Amino acid sequence: MRFRGLVLVVLAAAAAAGCGRGPAAAAVSGTITVGGKPADLRLCRVVCVGSDGTPVAVSAAADGRYRVEGLAAGPVRVGLQHTPMDYLRAKRTGSGEGKPLSEYPSPVPPDYRDPQTSPLTLTADPGENTFDIDLKN
Repeated sequence: MRFRGLVLVVLAAAAAAGCGRGPAAAAVSGTITVGGKPADLRLCRVVCVGSDGTPVAVSAAADGRYRVEGLAAGPVRVGLQHTPMDYLRAKRTGSGEGKPLSEYPSPVPPDYRDPQTSPLTLTADPGENTFDIDLKN
């Protein structure tokens, strides 16, 4: 009986201390613009890497709005991955002649494409956060 009581006390203490919990959850939403104006970003993915190192990716709406949920609160790195329509057309029709994705025009500057090296960063508090992104031409 005594051992059983001790086990219950240890389990209760572990639960009260938050045993096994990671950082608090954060959500980030905002709008991506180009030169302060809306841009067609239908094929743009927003990739956020939270403080726990887990990437979370979502597609931006055509008007540039996005919302990422389930991020670990703390420092967040953000990358934007855009696939131009011309690239998809060329792949579908075979007219691209092996031209790589990087050679097609995109509103997303190359420096912003990889969340690990992108200058886009924020500190996400637990709960809701707003992070608007303006890509300069």
